Amino acid sequence: MDRSVPSFISNAIGHFLLEGPILSVFQNYSGHINDTCVVTTTERKYIVQRLNTAVFTNPRAVMSNVKAVTDFLYGVIKKRGGDATRETLRLVNTVDGRSFYQDVKGNIFRCFLFIPRAVTFTSTDDPAILFEAGRCLGQFEKDLASFPMKSLRETIPDFHATGKRYFTFITAAKKDPFKRLASCIEDVEFFAENRSLASPPKGLPLRVAHYDPKLTNVMFDEKTHQALALIDLDTVMPGYSAFDFGDAIRYDCSSGDEGEVDQKKVTFLFESYKAFLKGYLSVARPFLTAEEFRYLSHGALQMTYECGMRFLTDYLLGDVYFKIDRPLMNLDRARNHEKLLREMLAQKEKMDSLIG
Repeated sequence: MDRSVPSFISNAIGHFLLEGPILSVFQNYSGHINDTCVVTTTERKYIVQRLNTAVFTNPRAVMSNVKAVTDFLYGVIKKRGGDATRETLRLVNTVDGRSFYQDVKGNIFRCFLFIPRAVTFTSTDDPAILFEAGRCLGQFEKDLASFPMKSLRETIPDFHATGKRYFTFITAAKKDPFKRLASCIEDVEFFAENRSLASPPKGLPLRVAHYDPKLTNVMFDEKTHQALALIDLDTVMPGYSAFDFGDAIRYDCSSGDEGEVDQKKVTFLFESYKAFLKGYLSVARPFLTAEEFRYLSHGALQMTYECGMRFLTDYLLGDVYFKIDRPLMNLDRARNHEKLLREMLAQKEKMDSLIG
């Protein structure tokens, strides 16, 4: 066992129904929220995680949603002849038949089957991979189109209530508790001038929303690069297809990292947008409503606006929410989203023309 594995995780592992003796346990440091370990037994691999209850303040509701959605997906995928062991996450029960384990300190742990022979990408401009990422999101929505929405709980209230986030942003700018407004006054004015993008959508049906469908949360077959499954389902809850589509575009169709310090390296990749959209519509076209079609490109603008505004809000409030590696990181993140949004606004008609 890796000596760096925290004892609270190693102690929790024994509470899950794993097949075969354990060969190794290694901590995975790629995630930014939960504590994650890869457990290898003589029979297979598993992912064991401690849920971050500081971020997910209602962990039982999170786990209720994850179990309900993954169980539903498993049944749908098997029915349509897919590989349910690779096309969705699958929870492993505890020895007492529960979907999670809670230790004496209140820590919540869960265990998933490891998806074999799969990889993820942090970024790409390969149209084939972007097509597959879009298709994967469309398939996720299609498979869950008949999910009983009443059983799904809102675990993070107002997650994409852009109007409320705008109010929080303006309040932070007015109070300016860390005296940072002077360094970003033009950025504040940009988000204020584009306040229309904070308006809530009208006439869109509620669907099962992933709410973090970026490229890094898509598993691909390691050889064919066919998209297999969306992972990281902690934010799955009732929402809008246009917001999931828009959030994926915001992340997947940027030429630069969110925290890039050189804005010249950040641009909206229109060809990547075309590829993702084509893949998404190849599956989603039959079940999307007319209003959802019309709102797709707007969803990309709104999610880019909202995320950039959130980064700027956090900068004004002293970097209390998003992790940073350097003092101006959240300001750079906000400005990179401004750059993307300006370019999206300039190409909005072109974006719309691909959806008709």
